Amino acid sequence: MNKKAIYLPTNQNTVILNEFEGYYDIFLDGEYKTVPKNDVQLLHSKIKTSTLTELKHNIFLHCIKKPLTDILYSFNTNRLIPEAHQYKPLFKFLKSDNNRILIADEVGLGKTIEAGMIYKEIDKREDLKISLIVVPSSLTLKWREELKIRFNENFEIYKTNQFLSFIDDVENFGDSKLINEKIIISYHTLRDDKVMQKLANSFFEVDFLIMDEAHTMRNADTSTFKSSELITSLSKHIIFLTATPIQNYLQDLFNILYLLDNDYFRDFDYFKKMLKPNPLIHKLISLIRNNYNLDTIKQTILANKNSSYPNTLQNLLNQLLQEGKLEPIKRIYYINELTKSDHLSFIINRTKKKDVGLVTPRNAVSKVVNITKFEKEYYQAVIEFIVFLYPHVPQGFITIMPERIASSSMIASLETFKNMRKNKKLLLNDIDDGEETQENIEINKEAIKYLNKIIEKGDRIGESDSKFIEFEKILKDIKSQNIKQLIVFSSFKKTLDYLEKKLQNMNYKIGKIHGDFSTEERFAKIKAFKNGEFDILLSSEVGSEGLDMQFCNVIINYDLPWNPMRVEQRIGRIDRIGQKFEKLHIFNLCIEGSIEDKIYNKLYSKLNIFENSIGELEPILGDLEKKLDIPNLIKLSKEEIEQKIKIEELAIERKRLEIQENLQEFDKMLNDDLALQDNKKEFLNNKKIDILQNESKKIFIDFLQNNKISYTELKDGTIKLSLENTKKIFNLLKANMSDKRKEPLRYQEEKDVLIKIKKSKDLKISFST
Repeated sequence: MNKKAIYLPTNQNTVILNEFEGYYDIFLDGEYKTVPKNDVQLLHSKIKTSTLTELKHNIFLHCIKKPLTDILYSFNTNRLIPEAHQYKPLFKFLKSDNNRILIADEVGLGKTIEAGMIYKEIDKREDLKISLIVVPSSLTLKWREELKIRFNENFEIYKTNQFLSFIDDVENFGDSKLINEKIIISYHTLRDDKVMQKLANSFFEVDFLIMDEAHTMRNADTSTFKSSELITSLSKHIIFLTATPIQNYLQDLFNILYLLDNDYFRDFDYFKKMLKPNPLIHKLISLIRNNYNLDTIKQTILANKNSSYPNTLQNLLNQLLQEGKLEPIKRIYYINELTKSDHLSFIINRTKKKDVGLVTPRNAVSKVVNITKFEKEYYQAVIEFIVFLYPHVPQGFITIMPERIASSSMIASLETFKNMRKNKKLLLNDIDDGEETQENIEINKEAIKYLNKIIEKGDRIGESDSKFIEFEKILKDIKSQNIKQLIVFSSFKKTLDYLEKKLQNMNYKIGKIHGDFSTEERFAKIKAFKNGEFDILLSSEVGSEGLDMQFCNVIINYDLPWNPMRVEQRIGRIDRIGQKFEKLHIFNLCIEGSIEDKIYNKLYSKLNIFENSIGELEPILGDLEKKLDIPNLIKLSKEEIEQKIKIEELAIERKRLEIQENLQEFDKMLNDDLALQDNKKEFLNNKKIDILQNESKKIFIDFLQNNKISYTELKDGTIKLSLENTKKIFNLLKANMSDKRKEPLRYQEEKDVLIKIKKSKDLKISFST
């Protein structure tokens, strides 16, 4: 098609490449984008050719807007040597138009390091007054330690009252050039009512914002989302981090991207149309990456081709169909090109472990647990209680919670139901599954009758715990393979307490963390586990986010979360850079016919949503097995060894090509001769300074003449304006100020200049240093 046009939101010239269903594919700022037709105006007349002077002015103005974007200033200030893949988010961020990125690398690839690299670079380029990192409470200490050790950056952890005081200080002394604060707060602090109210009613602005575990913000009905919407609207540079941006539904990803850039991600239906090609794109990437043969790849293309796909993708698919052989270098080429075809690639960076050769095979298997007659009767009584509750309490997540508690551990749940009867409340504060805290709900007298029946049936179970018996068998088999440490996850505190007592009676050394433990206590417990002070770590979801435990290679999910990405986050504690074991083992316990059984099947359909929109996942659940042959599972099979070798070969080739393709950027990073502070003469010699000053003066004079503002040029080259003309230029500049929300730093700079102009009686403007 290739028609010339103007992209109206930014008034930029562009080219239309393809047209479909009310949208255009256009080429803008070096990238392919899909935009609504209403945002594009066709050009029927010839585009005016610029003169040489206009071209010089435009180049100069572009350099002012994006100064030296291809030079990295921060490389020698970091206390680490990054991996090749960790430069990708940095390059993407520096080339972005919106100063925003979602780093969605797989767990364990160093997202904290990637965010730190971007922060250091922007900090060297700009005068960052307020830098803010928002994380779950359990990760505040980890972030402070990482930034200190790796980047020599001292961030302070602020509690709610400290942060409130700081906002007041900024309000009172906001114009001070001395403000240089580096702060870490928790999501709990951010969503505090007082904090939200102050942010909404102040001129508080954040120069650099990092929000870790960004999936926490996915639900638009929560205070976490609303507080995140508030802080992102006040921030200039933003980085979101999460390995699992889709937790349950595609809406999760849209909500996160809306928070990141609500100008681009405004409409969910348009978003879904953007993602139409993604199932095929990511299916092909998976096939190519995992060394499938060319015939399988071609059959997949032919079975899924769609005429509405953008021309660039159509051409790439046709090119693949013409291939006779796929050597490693060609496989890397097609993986890269297909990734670029994803319309989200401009704002999302996703690197997989397979891309960089960090492949530790996963053995994921789910064990079906058969239960006794008394356990079945107890479970049935719980279901009857839920049927009664359904019309009387908020539906959905809360309604099924008693069933999840029972299937987690029948004997442990019995204590919970006894406490419910005693307190006449549906106790939800025993749940520790990483979601927002739920308030306990009052229940009526009729509900007590159902609880009486549950307790009566539960007392008959006695000490016979079918699930724990299967769990004990797995532990013994694991121990027989000389595996010394493992992690057991549960979403319920009472289950963890129950397991702690049972395992201690079996002479296991036990550590335990959940939401009732302080951040400092959790951090200390993880260090003790690393030092070998105990054999088994019992953890709720607080241990599944951001905590590194790659010294361990076995996870047992005693119960399954409703959310499949919670399982992936649990596994991510051990599947990360530095894992020394040959193989990872994930065991899921699942009571037959229970809600866990239903959850298991539901999780598979949810995993498909993630893979279709973001990309392939490593095994999480595995097959449901009646019997486990753990000694054979522990060993690497011949097929696993061969697959590992092929993936590592591909990763080596990818790394070589990445370094080759980014040679210029890497030269600038690695060559000390390009360090700005050591080479001022090289960058800013007298000739260059003269050119910059002359161009600035010409542009300013053109501006005055075009707006009919009279001026006098003095002998020393200074431009002088009368009081009347000073008022004219003040009003013109004020009317064209930058958007305070989108460009807070530029807005503040313009405001400072306008204040100086307003105070001047006779304005004199000099262009010399």
